[in-house]
Amino acid sequence: MNGLPLEGRRILVTRPRSRSESLCDGIRAAGGQAVVIPAIEIEESSDRAGLDRAIEAIQDYDWLVFTSASAVEAFYSRLAAIDGAEGAGTERRAALARARVAAIGPATELALRERGVAVSSVPRVFVSGAVAECLGEVAGTRILIPVSDIARKNLGEELRARGAHVDEVQAYVTAPADFEAEALGEIGRGFDAVLFASPSAARNFSARSGGPESVRGALVACIGPATAEEARGCGYDVGLVAEIHSAEGLIDALVRHYQEAAAASAAAAASAAVVAPSAAQGSAASHNGQHTKEDEHGRQSRDR
Repeated sequence: MNGLPLEGRRILVTRPRSRSESLCDGIRAAGGQAVVIPAIEIEESSDRAGLDRAIEAIQDYDWLVFTSASAVEAFYSRLAAIDGAEGAGTERRAALARARVAAIGPATELALRERGVAVSSVPRVFVSGAVAECLGEVAGTRILIPVSDIARKNLGEELRARGAHVDEVQAYVTAPADFEAEALGEIGRGFDAVLFASPSAARNFSARSGGPESVRGALVACIGPATAEEARGCGYDVGLVAEIHSAEGLIDALVRHYQEAAAASAAAAASAAVVAPSAAQGSAASHNGQHTKEDEHGRQSRDR
C-alpha cells in the first residue's frame, strides 16, 4: 500500500471553477488528477428587490444565515452597492454587526471572516434540522437567509416550525453550464470518481452529459444527503456520501474509501499467498505418499 491514496486516479469535479479550488487541491495532495468540468455557473440575480429591501431593513433581523460562499459574496456585493449609492451605510453596518451570523460549512465561514464578520454558529452538518438546532431557541426571532433562485425551502420551513419569522431572499442565480467539445472529450476518456457538491450539479451534469451512462464504472461521491438524493433521482448509483458536508469532508471520505479498498485488496492478496503454499505442500505430501506406497509395493513384489 505504498504511494498516495489517489495516485493514478482521474477525479471529476463538477463545481464552478471559482468554487473548485479546495476540491482540486485536496485531490492533487492525495496524488490524483483533478479534472474540472463545471455543471453549474453562479450568476448575479436580475431580481434584486427582495435582497435590497432586506439589506435596507437589516436592523430588524436577529439572525443572518448564509448557506454558501456564493450567498456571502452576493449579499456583501449588494450591500456595498447600496451603501455607495446612498453615500452612507454606517448605521446599517452597525446593525449588521449586532446581528448573529450563522455559516453553513467552512468555506462559507471563511468568506465571512475575510470580510471581518464574527460568525456565531457553524453547523457541522448541513441538514435543516441540525442547522436549526445549532441556532438554539429561535421562537419570535427574525431570520434572513440569502439564497439561490433554486434553493430548497427545507431550512426556512424548519425554522418557521420553531416559531421564527424567516425571510428567504434571492441573492444569486444558479445556472446550468454548457459543455464544450473539450469537456465532452474528457468525459469520454472516463473517470475513476465523479464528485457532486450540490443537487443542481448532479442534475445539470446528468442533463448535459447524457446521463449516468456517461460515467459508468466511476465511483459517484456526494457532499451530503440532499445531493445524494438528487443524484439517485437522476439514476446515478451513489457509492459514497461524505459525513462532513464540506469540500474537505468530501475529499477525506474519498481518500478513506480508496485506502480501505487498497487495504482490503492487500489483505485478500496476502490471504491468497498463504493459501497457495499450503495447497502446494498438501499436493507434494500426497505425491510423496503415493511414491511411498509404490516403493513398498515394489519391495513386496521382489520379495515374492
